[in-house]
Amino acid sequence: MSWMDIFFPSERRKEEEIARLSGKLSVLVDNCFLTTNKIIDCIQQYLPRRKYDELELDSSKSIRDSCNLIIQRLDELDRYLEETKLNIEKEMNPEVFRKLVSPGTSYLEKLKIAKSCSTHIMDITGSVEGIVLCGVINSGNIFTNITRALHVVKNSAIGNISLQNLSVGLCKTTSVIQEPLNDYDLAVAGVVLYGAIFAVHVCARVTNILADPQSHAVTTSFVGVVAVGLYVYASSIVKRTTEKGRLETFFNDFQRVVQELQPAIDELYDNISVLRARIELTV
Repeated sequence: MSWMDIFFPSERRKEEEIARLSGKLSVLVDNCFLTTNKIIDCIQQYLPRRKYDELELDSSKSIRDSCNLIIQRLDELDRYLEETKLNIEKEMNPEVFRKLVSPGTSYLEKLKIAKSCSTHIMDITGSVEGIVLCGVINSGNIFTNITRALHVVKNSAIGNISLQNLSVGLCKTTSVIQEPLNDYDLAVAGVVLYGAIFAVHVCARVTNILADPQSHAVTTSFVGVVAVGLYVYASSIVKRTTEKGRLETFFNDFQRVVQELQPAIDELYDNISVLRARIELTV
């Protein structure tokens, strides 16, 4: 532990919080893949006419690429559900179809409607349960929140980080900041700058008074050294200020991403679990 950690601990704590959030986000992305595969399994069980491969998590890919893969699959499933509902609607009596998709119709009523459907309608879904599924899913709504959360994740500043790097902690993999900048640093910088300016001014005055070529050469060399030192120190300040800004950005993004993704995954998992349970209970 350095003395910076003792007197200025806030930035170090922020680094530790980012490390904690990076591990949590890694778990959330993994859970998102698992939940999406549960949805694929559920839909294929009741609507077996179209097959979808399960998604595989590739830790070498970036967070953005992983989110895009999930979003793409959810869009495919959503289009399939919507397409199936439209095909059923074309073949079913309009009044009966409105009753099938109405939220006010009980599951038992939806099941009665499904069982009374013609063989042609049954061929569209591949099962009675599939008709019930189309009757209870309001296509699009079940994926809205998770898709929105995934867009937030992939468009954030952390989208380019690979999942394997995320799992070992963001601070180590992005070189966010090693020695945080604080008010003390700025104060020291100010003192050094003012001191250097004063020293250069005094040297210039002495050179003019002495008007000695040798003294002028010595002073010129001194001024050059001071100028180089100021440049190096100023560059360090700019770099550390930039790193602090990057740390702030990553920290804020991590908090926002985790807050968005966690409830969206929970909601999606609950929806699909309840949906499956109710269909199986009804049938």
